[in-house]
Amino acid sequence: SRYRRHLVWAKQRNGEKLLSIVIARYQYTTVFCSLLVTADLGVFFSPSNVVEEVRVALKAGDVNLHFMTGVVLSLSIVLSLSALIANFTAWSVFVVLSSENAGTILRSSLGLYSAQLPSLLVVVSIYVFFLWVAM
Repeated sequence: SRYRRHLVWAKQRNGEKLLSIVIARYQYTTVFCSLLVTADLGVFFSPSNVVEEVRVALKAGDVNLHFMTGVVLSLSIVLSLSALIANFTAWSVFVVLSSENAGTILRSSLGLYSAQLPSLLVVVSIYVFFLWVAM
């Protein structure tokens, strides 16, 4: 059942090719997450008037549009940092695997779960990023 959904993973015989695909995916995703974190932190610590109004609303606790934008921006920073750390951790775990063990680990339920968590965090952080940009 689980292996039928991941037929590409089950058909690979060469663990080195599978491992190189996974490692490259995490490398690119880590770079993308670092760009999201940079954009979030750059906006949060920006000296512009709009962001200053957001920080004042957060400090005062007035529930208005600026306050909600600040809350979503803070949530976006936390989620982007979490996605960056999860991607870097998953990358470092898969880098140390040998090609003989890669097929076994990546096809196991632990390998599938560890491969899915960073991707889910990236998707959620992208949605929250677009949410505060739209506010």
